[in-house]
Amino acid sequence: MGGRGYYTYARAITLQRNAIHDELLQLETAFQLLARRSNNELLRLAHSQVIPNFLDTPPDNNSNPSTQQLSLSGIESIYYLDYDGTILTGSRQNDPAASLNPAQTQSALNTLRNSHSPLAILDCNPKCYQRVFIPAHDSNNRELVVNINRSAALLLDGFSQISGAEVLIVAMPRNAKNGVAQNIVLSSDGENTRTLFEHLLEKIDFNDFINSSYFDSENFFSARVFPLNTHAKNHHYVTILKDHAKAHKQVFQTINEIFLSSLLTLAIILILITI
Repeated sequence: MGGRGYYTYARAITLQRNAIHDELLQLETAFQLLARRSNNELLRLAHSQVIPNFLDTPPDNNSNPSTQQLSLSGIESIYYLDYDGTILTGSRQNDPAASLNPAQTQSALNTLRNSHSPLAILDCNPKCYQRVFIPAHDSNNRELVVNINRSAALLLDGFSQISGAEVLIVAMPRNAKNGVAQNIVLSSDGENTRTLFEHLLEKIDFNDFINSSYFDSENFFSARVFPLNTHAKNHHYVTILKDHAKAHKQVFQTINEIFLSSLLTLAIILILITI
């Protein structure tokens, strides 16, 4: 009976580990799909913009209605650009990081010029923004680019609320050997997420777990690390962290009840035999 209880416990732990691994893979897929859906939303908003005629007097930045119209979608800034990177007009909210980085913007514009297809990127320099660029023409057929920018914090917060997991983005120089907490550029729950990440780094070499899953059997949390495509010079990685302490407690309680039930059954049998 005792052996049956131990076997049940061991099997439950194995099944739990397998379930955690499958869940982490599903969370990675869910994050990628949510990011793609968010990018598509921004692209639709960019396509819906009324293009000013820049051969006439350029519109006043303060009277540009675009940001006012898009503020409910969390848009931080919108710009109309030449392909050489010149800002024709635009407006932004209060965060200076919502402005465009000239070097990275030119890289995006070069890609757009070659592909002639809308472009969506996640730019972390230094803060993380979702940025979309679409080719357009004004009423005089002048080529230009519409650019819309939104904080990636909305993406991470949305994923965390939906999944119940913590998520963060880590930036690492291309020659770095280890990921460290100071390289976190964005996280879903601030210090709480950073604390979990620091616990993770105490257990693993970050590079060894890229495109892999990890389960901490002592503290009962798991992690999944996978690369994030950006136009930055550094490598960026998404790390998903899931706390399983509550679930493990429930499993342990169930197994404990089974084990105690087995002992009770054995005791009853022994009593009946001795009568």
